[in-house]
Amino acid sequence: MHDANRALPGRPRRVTSTNLTEAGIELTLPKVTVKSVADKLGVSIVAVYNNIENVEALRVLVAEEILARWTVPTPRDGDPIDRSLAILADALKDLVHRNPGIAGYLANKTSLPGFESAALTASKVVKTQYAQLYGLAPVQTEWVVETVAEHAVALAELAHVTENWGPADRWALSMRAVIVGALALVTSSQFTSSQPRASD
Repeated sequence: MHDANRALPGRPRRVTSTNLTEAGIELTLPKVTVKSVADKLGVSIVAVYNNIENVEALRVLVAEEILARWTVPTPRDGDPIDRSLAILADALKDLVHRNPGIAGYLANKTSLPGFESAALTASKVVKTQYAQLYGLAPVQTEWVVETVAEHAVALAELAHVTENWGPADRWALSMRAVIVGALALVTSSQFTSSQPRASD
């Protein structure tokens, strides 16, 4: 059976959003340029530009597909809240390490219309489950999940790009400190619905 995306002899290969994103994911976001994707697909630069507005639109397309394929872990019945948050943090670390460059898109949500950070995406997906399982109010849930997710992305990127970042258990210890601190704050009498976000 003929692959519709493979060029026939003497015939240009068809460029689609699917093979653009596949090429971009294989290249990794830092290496995505119009030329690199065109070379990867064996097509002309013009053929790529016929399907995108500019190189940043191409990178956003790739980043959106990376996130669309990612499954946000939800808390499991029977797991304590700190364990559920640690699982979320580890999943974000794996996402960042498997997809170089994605952390910048996760953190820079304001400059990308319609593109949400991992922290916000995670909090929307798991807010109800956390509130039901652990008896948290929606504002507590949103704050603690976003705080843990944002720190996980930042620490994962730091560990990924920094040589000799530290002992292998530094990630776990750092995230443990964030989780314990966030839970202590969110359940304290000082926490209110107007509690400022760490990123505000």
